[in-house]
Amino acid sequence: MIRITRFFYISILCFPLFIVSYFTNSLQTMLLAYSVALVHELFHLFASLLLCVRIKSIIIMPFGMTLRLADGIIQSPQKEITIALSGPFANLMMLAIGKIIGIFTGENASIFLFNYINIIMFFINMLPCMPLDGGRVLRAFLIDKIGYV
Repeated sequence: MIRITRFFYISILCFPLFIVSYFTNSLQTMLLAYSVALVHELFHLFASLLLCVRIKSIIIMPFGMTLRLADGIIQSPQKEITIALSGPFANLMMLAIGKIIGIFTGENASIFLFNYINIIMFFINMLPCMPLDGGRVLRAFLIDKIGYV
């Protein structure tokens, strides 16, 4: 990991990926996907800050980004559900914005790709498996209903 700021890190494995994407003319697509992932993670961050949950770091990895909490587990299931759903909510908002822009400007390849990335990121993150957002929601829901196991 390379430390960019106190809370922001990037995996060294991202650099070969960026180089390969540059030479395969897919750098624009990859940067768009990382930008969508950044907004997704920033919504998690804002929700965490609003709910007074401490953040340890944001890490950029070759397969995406992740927000690490200072404590491994959030004690309140309602807070965990809110924080977990804030990222997919960001994807739905960006999708709506992309659709509105597409209506007014005509849907070109960039708008289509932006919308596609948001749809895919939403559905993948809502899968009910850890450490994805859907898995966190399911775990918090079960903890709320049956207690800690």
